Amino acid sequence: MLHIALAKNKILKHLTEGQRYEIQALINAGKTQKFTAEQLNVSSSTISRELRRNCDQRSGVYNANLAQRKCEERHITKPKYTPWTPKVQLYVEKHIKLDYSPEQIAGRAKLEGVDCVSHESIYIHAYADQKKGGTLCTHFRRRKKNVKNEVTLIRPEGGFRIDGI
Repeated sequence: MLHIALAKNKILKHLTEGQRYEIQALINAGKTQKFTAEQLNVSSSTISRELRRNCDQRSGVYNANLAQRKCEERHITKPKYTPWTPKVQLYVEKHIKLDYSPEQIAGRAKLEGVDCVSHESIYIHAYADQKKGGTLCTHFRRRKKNVKNEVTLIRPEGGFRIDGI
């Protein structure tokens, strides 16, 4: 089993090709999902998900070769991280100045096959530009809401109390 450590206590477990062959053999032998999970030392929900995702759609039979191909295909087509490069910045800033919204910019880039960042990253870039005195935010149709996080410190005789609004 391939282990990928994400955080201190969390580990992602991916099924290997060999485990998929074991699943196929055990399911074909009439064993239950729970028994299969115990044999592979994984959760029964992992087996259930594997069978649901990777069974042959026409026959409903689990095939390890097909399951591995489907897994690899999902990995290839999964959206990948796009770094903020000068080319991406130029594309984004050009379209912001043409009064496109960040959602429109990200969507248009996807349709055109251009590498671009998410609309959230575009907003972050525009507001960082505004803090530096830039004017990218003036092209947005709506202004960002000003949320004030006011905190009042009251100091009575008995001690401190903080009221937040």
